[in-house]
This record gives sequence, C-alpha cells and structure tokens, in this order.
Amino acid sequence: MFYELKRQIEYFLKNKIYMASLIIAAIAGYGYEITHSSLGIDDVCIGLYFDDGLGVSIGRWPFYVINKIFHVTEFEPFILEFIAVLIFMFAAIVWSAVLRYVLGDKLPIACYAVFSAMLLDYSLIAEVFIYYLQNGVPIIYAIVAVAVFDFYYLYTHNLEQKQRILHKFGMSLIVSVAIGFYEAAANVFLTGMLLIMIVDCFGANRMQIRKFKQFFMSLFLIGRILVYAILERSLITRACMAVFGIEPYSYRSAGSMLRILKYPGRILTIIRQILRDYVFVGLAYYPIGLFVAASILFVIIILAAAVKKRNVYILFLGILCYGSIFILSLPQGDALPYRSNLMIGLLVAMVLFCLTYLILKSRYRLVNVVGMILVIAVVYNSAFDLNHWFAFEYEKNQSELAVVDQVAYDLLKGGYNTTEKPVVFIGSYELNPAILEKCSMGSDIPGYAVIKDLNDWMEEETGERYVYVQTLSWSLIDWAIPGFYIYEGYNREMIRLFEERGYRLIWGGTELYEKALEQEEQLNEYPAEGYIREYDDYIVVKF
Repeated sequence: MFYELKRQIEYFLKNKIYMASLIIAAIAGYGYEITHSSLGIDDVCIGLYFDDGLGVSIGRWPFYVINKIFHVTEFEPFILEFIAVLIFMFAAIVWSAVLRYVLGDKLPIACYAVFSAMLLDYSLIAEVFIYYLQNGVPIIYAIVAVAVFDFYYLYTHNLEQKQRILHKFGMSLIVSVAIGFYEAAANVFLTGMLLIMIVDCFGANRMQIRKFKQFFMSLFLIGRILVYAILERSLITRACMAVFGIEPYSYRSAGSMLRILKYPGRILTIIRQILRDYVFVGLAYYPIGLFVAASILFVIIILAAAVKKRNVYILFLGILCYGSIFILSLPQGDALPYRSNLMIGLLVAMVLFCLTYLILKSRYRLVNVVGMILVIAVVYNSAFDLNHWFAFEYEKNQSELAVVDQVAYDLLKGGYNTTEKPVVFIGSYELNPAILEKCSMGSDIPGYAVIKDLNDWMEEETGERYVYVQTLSWSLIDWAIPGFYIYEGYNREMIRLFEERGYRLIWGGTELYEKALEQEEQLNEYPAEGYIREYDDYIVVKF
C-alpha cells in the first residue's frame, strides 16, 4: 500500500506545473497569516491544555505527546503557522494521489492543480486556522487521506486474512490519531470515503458498487473503522492520563451532546439554523456562497452520472455524502459550527475537480478558455477572501490588544496598587462597531430578511446588522473574562492575556470575582472615567 501511495505522491512532487500552482496557492492564501499572526483564544490558555492536561482529558492527546518532543507550548508567530501550511500542502498532494490512484493517469494535471489549490485556499478554513495549532486541521487532512487511500487499496485487492486485519487495524489507528487532534476528523474520513466511492463509480468502478451487497458492505466497513477508531482513541486517552498523571476534567456530558433525543422538535431548529448558516448567509459570506453553488453542481453531477452509468447507487452515495456534512448536527443539537465543518472544503474542491475535467474535455476551444478563466477566478477569489479574513482577524486582534495596553496604562498611571492587590475584571466587552460592520450584513442584503424571520422563529435576536462569521467575530477580551471558569475560575485567562502583553497582575479567583459583581452598578464601563476602582483587598475593572 505504502509503495503505491509513495509512487503517486512522487508523481505530483516531480510535476513542475502542479507544484508551482500549489506553492503559489499556499503563498497567496497564507502569506499574510504567516507574517501577521494574531494572539487568539487558544494562544492565551496554552498552559491549561499542555501543563494541566485539559487537552488529553477531553481526548485531544496527540499535541500533548508531540510537545514532549517538539516544544509548542508558547505563542510563537510564524514558525507554527509556517509548518502548518507545509503540512497542508502535503495533505493536498496526498488527496491528489488518492484521486489519481482511483481514476488512473488519464486526467489533465490541471484537474489536480485546481483541486489542491481550492482545498488549500477554501476561505472557510480561516474560521479554524486562527486557533492555536489550527486544531490540527492540516495534519487531519493529511493522515485521513492516507487512511482513505488504505481503505480503497484494501477494498480493491485480494489480500490474505492476516493482511486484511493488519490493514483494518492500521486504518482505524490512523483515524483514531486524527480524531485525537480534533473530533471533526471522523466526519472528514466519512465524507472523504463517500466522495472517493463516488469517484470510483465514475471511473473503473473497482469497488464494484452496482449491487446492494457491495454497497452495504462498503458502508458497513466504514462504520466499523470509525467505531474502532473512537474506541482506540478512548483507550489511548486513558493510557496517556495514567502515564502522565493527568486528572479528568468534565467537558461535555453525553446528555448535553444528545439533546436531540430529549427534544426531538430540535430537528426543526437545526434545519432552520442550517438554512441560515449554510444557505442565506452565502449572499454575503463568500465561502458559504461558493458552497451553495458547489452543492447545486454536486446534485447535477450526481444525477447525470447516475443516469449515464445506470447506477442508482451513485445517487444513494451522493445523498449520504451530502448528508454526512451535517450529520454531527444531530447529536450536537445545533447546526455544525464553521470551525468544525472541515468536510465542506473537500466537497467544494471535488466539485471544482470534476468541473475542470468537464471543461477541458470539451472539444470547443472557447469553452476550454472561458471555462478555465472562470475556474481560476473562483480559486483566486477564495484566496483573496482567505487573505481578507486573516487581515480582519489581525486588525480585530490589534484593536483588542490596544485595549489591554490602555487598561494596563490606566492602572499604572492611576497609581493603583497592582503589586499587592488582585485585579478583578467584570462586565463584558463589545468589539468596535466599525470592525463588526465588516463581518455583518444589513437590510440592504437580500438574505437579511429571511435570516431575521428564521431567527425570530428560533427566538434569537438579529439586530440591525447580522454578524455572519462565527469564530472570526469573537472577542478575545470578552471570552477571557469568564474563560474556562469551570476549570480554573473566573478571570484566569484574562490575567494570562495581560501576561502575554508583559503585564504582571495578581489573579483574584472566583470568590473575589463574585464579590466584585456586587459593586458592578457603582462603576462606569470602559473607557468612561471611573471604570477602575480600588477597594481594601482588590482592584476592579469593569468593561
């Protein structure tokens, strides 16, 4: 298996056109982010994940183990983002290798170049790339692609029973490691496998999915691999906790993750959330608009292929594949957040892959030229949008860090006794309206009225403008005031935020925080005069 994978990867590494396009896509999409890193939520609480072991306790063990060899527990701009982009480039190559192994060597290299560039630069990735260590997303894409390749190899070769067992175990272990980085990896494997099965039906159909038995058994094997992977992840997590002496943390109970069983009517809410977040928001948010367009093309391609190949199972696979993108919304009880929906990038890239092939296959020169210009424009616009959101995140971050610096200056200038008394932060912080305006839509956008109606039904406030991005619009300060209070108490992350800026403050803990809340009405809010007040045993700052 590894020999075949290595041979396919080498093909792309040696292809100058492919590599040049991949490097250009990487620089265009991530050049700004690499050189303008922002101090984000997970950057502040690194110690909680690595020193206290919260990451291992909730099942995200790989980075904890990696940190024992490669130091990653400090906010280091450039180096970690640079490594992440290199891994992401490799992931794109591996996925291209999987496609070429399934379809053979007859397709133009442009198809793979477009696929890889789109996978790399699909701008929804900005919603998760801004997190510390990117939640392992580039690594997830890479190792899940290896697992998908192994699955296809296993299913299309007559191997001895012992070899088959080893392949299944190795595959489940790979997926288990991927899930250990981020739970969304399970969905990436599921959606990726279904996409490859569809592609196989388009090509030589070596998986022979033309009868119910083959169709069912292939899905059954995918399910088994995922179950094995989840069990293995649980065992590895317990082993790591025992070896490193990590205490268990309560994270999400089974009940909180299975609200749908208690409230079946929640399904209607999920449907409305999906319509809002994954359809109508697309009128203002480029990656969602692109997803909607790709979804329409995906349906057309699936229907056309099912009719042309006379294979109804292509239609079934298409329905399952598209449904797999949102399947985790059911146990979660809400529409899957953008940062967890890594499957969309694969779907959009695959649709562009097919579209590029159909364009280049046309015998009309005009179709070839105009079609490729449009495809390149789509990829370029996605890279442009990715840069836009990285720049937006940097601007937002600098704005908030300026607030931190100003508060620290006011504490010093006001002569407050910060060397002996704890500083307690209360209230909530709202981002500069000028910044929020850049990521929100008003009544002048056609989809706003529909979104407002959906929100009214769900009893959610829309306001004059609706913020359509998710993690990109979150305030670092507003999060840090209560951040992870369940594990460490209130304000701990706020104190760490000030430490990242070079200011040493004494942490007051939850008891002083609750005491300060009793004085909340006596204080003004930042930046009005009187937002800081000193008491006998602590200093309070109100946002």
